[in-house]
Amino acid sequence: ADALGRGQLERGTSPGPGALELYLAVLSVDPANVDAQVGVQYVLDAMMERGRLAMREGRIDPAARIELIALSLLPEHRDLPHYRRQLAAARNALALVARADAAGKAGHITSKGDASVLALLEKASATFPDFVPATARRDFWNRKLLDQAWAAARKNEFAAADALLLESARLSPGSGAERVMAL
Repeated sequence: ADALGRGQLERGTSPGPGALELYLAVLSVDPANVDAQVGVQYVLDAMMERGRLAMREGRIDPAARIELIALSLLPEHRDLPHYRRQLAAARNALALVARADAAGKAGHITSKGDASVLALLEKASATFPDFVPATARRDFWNRKLLDQAWAAARKNEFAAADALLLESARLSPGSGAERVMAL
């Protein structure tokens, strides 16, 4: 409580390492300490923002740990319901990316229907906008198509190469690699 009173637990910037533990220690001695209560809220806010960044990158485990911490410390946190919905969406998007990889390995990159790499990655991106794994896997599968197109062109199989370039354009419209390969 003394550290809190002296301003040693600063809330003007992101809370430093150990801030949560210090706020909880103050609350264990003085459960009514408003500054410590606000501090816990502030630390959880910062943790959830880091969790959202982790979700965006497809790192679900750290984001899930933050959910558990928030649930155990402050289950009534104003942002927790929204955070939990985002975490569920990130988990769903990651599962869709895994299904897209399976579809790609089976050769269904841009085939019609909702079981192709294209459809599944579009759904993953719609489920969790700016989901980095969806973008990365789209680039991966586009690179595979372009490599196949290049290999076909080297064998003078220009119709097959052209079909693969068209498939690449469907998967990743306007990609620089697709335009270069079309030259």
